[in-house]
Amino acid sequence: MIRSCKKVLLMTMVFFLIFPLGSVFANDANGWYHIPVLTDCHYPVKTKTTLSASAQERLIANKLKAIETLNHWSDIDFIAFLGDIIPDGGNETEWNHAKDFFSRLKKPIVAIAGNHEYSYVDNRDAKGKLALASKEQKESKYSKFKDLFNISGDVFQSRIVGRYLLVFLNPDIDTKNLVELNERQLQWFENELSTHPDMPTIVFCHAPLLGTQFNWEENDTNLPKKAVQPAKAISSILNNHKQVFMWVSGHTHTPPTVSSFNHPVNIYQGRVVNIHCPAWEEEPLWLNSLYLFPDKVMIRTFNFNTGNWEEKLDRVVFPNDVPVYHDVAFTDPLRPAM
Repeated sequence: MIRSCKKVLLMTMVFFLIFPLGSVFANDANGWYHIPVLTDCHYPVKTKTTLSASAQERLIANKLKAIETLNHWSDIDFIAFLGDIIPDGGNETEWNHAKDFFSRLKKPIVAIAGNHEYSYVDNRDAKGKLALASKEQKESKYSKFKDLFNISGDVFQSRIVGRYLLVFLNPDIDTKNLVELNERQLQWFENELSTHPDMPTIVFCHAPLLGTQFNWEENDTNLPKKAVQPAKAISSILNNHKQVFMWVSGHTHTPPTVSSFNHPVNIYQGRVVNIHCPAWEEEPLWLNSLYLFPDKVMIRTFNFNTGNWEEKLDRVVFPNDVPVYHDVAFTDPLRPAM
């Protein structure tokens, strides 16, 4: 059930924190966990932008201020990064900017890649287009992403946090769509769910589930390249494993200003709520935070430009319940101090 509430509560050259399995979390004793979700930061800015030079400078400065704000949140257990730190094709300058960005973030991170980390050639052509990279180029870029986060094995992984299984799915480089899982990862995903059939499960992936948005501003979100693929296989897996109740994604840059951000259209198969996370491509800068309680997950949206939580966007999702939308007040005695 979802309730939309009015009251809710170096390893390389980079010095951000990567934490191992079995870590002690900041809020273990309190029985809840705080996971902010960063995605599509495109740092510093995309080369193909309509922003003026002064607006670009202001945007870059505000991205760094937002990182400092996160550094001062003492209740964060870890940050989920869902990809696309790279603004364009991933040339050496852009990878150096990525290192600088994450060197400023002093919180533990679990990271998966987005399409801009590995899909394209280094630079746009004379017409401003980004061509798709060759297999060899993709492999090289993928290695840089893994080096950035000190990942030695597979990027996809799972973690148990409280009573929840968190699954992090990563786009594969040997597929035809921008965000697609290959057969090996699909099999791993199904095995993880089969191993933990009684654990409420949240999936993190760069791209959303197909059909969980409306089209907005000529952004056709129902194209295969805008959703995780293969859609049919993923639909089958989710249908066979009812413990999955939430899918958290970026990729489509869905801001809180469009109806698709928080709407019943987000509900997939009548059960799985797709949480669309905003990009840092233009201002204002927003961020979704997940608060995991034993009986529910709260989703809050923070506006870095105002320094406030957007309470009108607060949501509560109850695992293993039929999701419906209610416009009711909700106060939780365990609400963390903000």
